[in-house]
Amino acid sequence: MLFSTEMDQLALACPKAAAFWAEHDMATLENGSYDLGDGECVNVMTYTNAPREQKEYEAHKVYIDIQCVIAGQELMEVAPIPELTVTRAFDEAGDYALYSNETAGERFLMAPGRFVLVRPEDAHMPGIAVGEPEAVKKAVFKIKA
Repeated sequence: MLFSTEMDQLALACPKAAAFWAEHDMATLENGSYDLGDGECVNVMTYTNAPREQKEYEAHKVYIDIQCVIAGQELMEVAPIPELTVTRAFDEAGDYALYSNETAGERFLMAPGRFVLVRPEDAHMPGIAVGEPEAVKKAVFKIKA
């Protein structure tokens, strides 16, 4: 897991993601999935975050997630998978498993200009509201592990 408050550090974490970020106006980019080649992509989405009790941890085996908030803010928790209880077994087609939120993970404030990279051993719970729920626009890079 890697958390940074400096978007220029994205180039050290993943040059392909940094190049896409630099070449696009992320604030005006339409929601959708954008092909990065080699079976990798970036998913741009807008949603309303929610209270922690409504969220679950997720984890992936094939892809590393690099999550970058474009607008709004949210909390993200990250916890080691062995400390969590499975609520949905791994779905190979969707490359994800879900885990209960009963374990408190390490918390990160996600806001514009920050990113977190989570590896397959990192369960993560994004989309937690900071106070009242609000709209969040985010880019999630799916990079092969």
